[in-house]
Amino acid sequence: MSHEVLLLPPARKDLLGLPRKTRELALQHLRALSADPRPPGSEPMAGDQRGRWKLRVGDYRVVYAIEDQALIVEVIAIAHRSRAYGIAARRRG
Repeated sequence: MSHEVLLLPPARKDLLGLPRKTRELALQHLRALSADPRPPGSEPMAGDQRGRWKLRVGDYRVVYAIEDQALIVEVIAIAHRSRAYGIAARRRG
């Protein structure tokens, strides 16, 4: 069964602010998360962001949470790797 991928409003804004090629690649990865929310290359996060996952998209990272029982993937942040984790830490999700 596939998961529904939901972008929180700040993550949607993050996506729209990406360079075009990176945005297209990120959209491909987001679509793939519906079929497999834990694809090869994704990693669970640790520390204060335990329960979240990160996915590499070039120099950018997608930070998201998985709700398996509800079949939902909630995208929290999409940002350059140097800022992604700080941004995600400040956002609920």
